[in-house]
Amino acid sequence: MAIVANKNTAKGDRYTYAWDLVKKATEHGCYLERIAIFESIISDRLLSYVNGKGKHAKAKTPLGLLITMAKEYVGGKVEVSCKRQLSWADGPQELSSSDLLDQIDKWRVDRNIALHGITKSLPGKRMLSPEKFKTDAREAAEQGEELTRLLLHWHETQLRKHQAENVG
Repeated sequence: MAIVANKNTAKGDRYTYAWDLVKKATEHGCYLERIAIFESIISDRLLSYVNGKGKHAKAKTPLGLLITMAKEYVGGKVEVSCKRQLSWADGPQELSSSDLLDQIDKWRVDRNIALHGITKSLPGKRMLSPEKFKTDAREAAEQGEELTRLLLHWHETQLRKHQAENVG
């Protein structure tokens, strides 16, 4: 009989595994795998956030809908803290929760293009060269990592805020 770890331990184990896969994918230039893992992490944290706010989203809820649902609740500023400079910012910035969700939504579109663009195209439409596709996929993976780390920080901040409001 298998022993099932509590949810937090199991979730932590999955996150450790996900980041190990990201490291390996980075070492091997597997940008599409990185993008897929970042989408999974982002979706998980948004799912946690919206369900914590009383929504009843399911694990299969699309990322775009999770972003829309999260936007119903956000407010205030969240300080951006990242080990490296963000590609869209000149140094550390303050980014509102809504701005962060907007950036994730923009990335969602870029992610779709990267994941589906390897062969998908309209008949007669010129496709990207493999070199350009790889460059675009790498950029989407790098931005996905930045946004994933920011969202993890944001989610943790939201949890601490919620816990502080409910103490007493």
